[in-house]
Amino acid sequence: MADERALIEQYRQDLFHLTNMARKDLADFLYQVKGLPVAQVRDLLIQVMPDLVNPYLSASGELSATWYEDLRSAVGARGQFYAQTDTRWVQQSQANAVSRWAVGALTQDIDDPNALLLSKLGGAVQRMVLDSARGVVEGNVVRDPVRVGYQRMPRPGCCAFCGMLASRGAVYRSSESAGGVVGRGSTRTGFSASGKRLAGGIGQGIKARGQMNLGDRYHDDCHCIVMPVFFGTPLAEIANIEQKKYLGMYSDVAGGTTKEILASWRLEHGTN
Repeated sequence: MADERALIEQYRQDLFHLTNMARKDLADFLYQVKGLPVAQVRDLLIQVMPDLVNPYLSASGELSATWYEDLRSAVGARGQFYAQTDTRWVQQSQANAVSRWAVGALTQDIDDPNALLLSKLGGAVQRMVLDSARGVVEGNVVRDPVRVGYQRMPRPGCCAFCGMLASRGAVYRSSESAGGVVGRGSTRTGFSASGKRLAGGIGQGIKARGQMNLGDRYHDDCHCIVMPVFFGTPLAEIANIEQKKYLGMYSDVAGGTTKEILASWRLEHGTN
């Protein structure tokens, strides 16, 4: 299990190294356009964002495909499987929306609007880079012929929203369920270590916890990764330990609307 945990933590560090490099490139660009009219900054951002971010999406996709194969090999999953990258490129419409939203920082009467602009864009770019990585894991889980799910793995001290979703365990088997809010039905969500589906969760629950849609996903500056869970292996043990931790935290505050649950979580567990 120690080897698998080392692979997980190294992967997390490598991903955040990529996001930090992307943020640096973004900061360098914003320094060059500092002082220009807001509309011009917006138009330049729309133009350059795909070229600036796409190389990091490609890198995170390749990294995740390699990691998937390494984990698969480490736990001795049967058969030979070559992971695909499925890189999620920045679409022009996405660059347009993000740029128009972020440059609003430059119109605010604050001490350093450029710092706020970098913070907003940096969070959005981090999400793009990690979403590319998450998508590769999700896609290969669906393709893999062996029994495998995937699980949201937050960083220690994660926000209440991510902790709530991590309490679902390894219930994910499609991109539609990834990152969503678990349905009510039972606290026994997901799969057992042997791969048997337990009662409740996304498969049994009808109503989402609180008022959130079942398809809600990751947020900007989210530090969660997605881990493939090969049942009957040390990865399943790691997944179960993680899920129990967050399920226990969720049980402490369950009840009411999602907004009330998250507020109680922050108060009870001292997180954002």
